[in-house]
Amino acid sequence: MSEMEDGESTEAPASPPSSSAGLPDSAVARIWHGTTPTDKADEYQRLMRTVALPDYRSTPGNLGAFALQRRDGDVTHFIMLTFWESEEAIVAFVGDPVETARYYDFDAGFLLDREPTASHHRVFDR
Repeated sequence: MSEMEDGESTEAPASPPSSSAGLPDSAVARIWHGTTPTDKADEYQRLMRTVALPDYRSTPGNLGAFALQRRDGDVTHFIMLTFWESEEAIVAFVGDPVETARYYDFDAGFLLDREPTASHHRVFDR
């Protein structure tokens, strides 16, 4: 590290440590689950892709958003997996308490249930 004459460093402070996926060790993963009738799953997936994912990804503090789908007979499961800089960033998106599930206007026409919460997990890989 180089130092200026008064002893101060001329280099930028180190970035927070990150995982091999490029996420900071302080990142928070948020997981939401919902189910639709399988005959409505394709349209719901389209709305998730065109409305929900862009909304999540454009939110300050969001580090990534992924929608997962699994068909199980007449029911299709959806998981929304998002990564955030902090719980404060999540609260800015969903409100308080941080566990509150976020729903869109179109959800009522698709979801079999409205689970009230999402779960949060610390991200690490080492």
